[in-house]
Amino acid sequence: MMKKTVVLFAVFGIIAGFLSTGCGPGDGTMSDITIWPNPKTKQINVSEGAITVALLASGKYCDLYYDIAVPKPTESRLRQIASNFDKGYQKATSFLKLYEKGGGPGGNGGADGNPRIQTYIYDLYPAGGRFSTYNGESVYIDIYNLDGSTFTHELCHLIFYGNYSSSPENWYHEFLPITSDYVFHGAVPDWTIPNVELFKGWISGGGWDSWPYYNTYRKLAKFLVDKYGNTILYDLYHESAINKQALENVLGKKGITLQAMEAEFADWCDNFG
Repeated sequence: MMKKTVVLFAVFGIIAGFLSTGCGPGDGTMSDITIWPNPKTKQINVSEGAITVALLASGKYCDLYYDIAVPKPTESRLRQIASNFDKGYQKATSFLKLYEKGGGPGGNGGADGNPRIQTYIYDLYPAGGRFSTYNGESVYIDIYNLDGSTFTHELCHLIFYGNYSSSPENWYHEFLPITSDYVFHGAVPDWTIPNVELFKGWISGGGWDSWPYYNTYRKLAKFLVDKYGNTILYDLYHESAINKQALENVLGKKGITLQAMEAEFADWCDNFG
């Protein structure tokens, strides 16, 4: 079993009293969002250094902390961001029927006992987002990636580590959230960038150097989802195996070998872009 300490990877991207309280039906809409008039602050240590963040808003599924060094969003903008993240959480978890560690109905909130994802928003460029499972489930999002797609991507990392104890290879670690980018947000590959070889090494430092890897697997996600439907993402998350074996198992149930899929994918890439 993998001993979990800190999991913090980057994904490339191009995120005392109530002023208002959630009193709606609990559906992740605007009525579930609280804006904090007297925000609590704390210091967090990230790869960019120590930053001070303030808890500005809480949704049904996430707490929004903002770097105090960047301009504070308006209340309406905060509501929009929290709503984007809440909807992304609902969409991913209802589709996958899985949750992050401690999440979901009857969950205990994970290591920090908080049922909401701790979401830290600051200047994260050139990475779009990161996640951590150290002392709770956290997501770190660049201030220019707040439409919800980056949050969903990082959430899918948390869901994987909340349900698997084995450590995946880098390509598989990213492939599942990349597939979620296409399933939930319609991410589009860049056809001008050549593919890297599938199922091999991966430059894991993030930023521009990682883009050919993300882009190749974004193409693979589009190919598989277009051919087999969105359920291939569900099938992979519910496979007991991981890495190539998981993909082999899922494809095998559809009557195709991994080798045949690779050949078909290469031909598709040559003709699609």
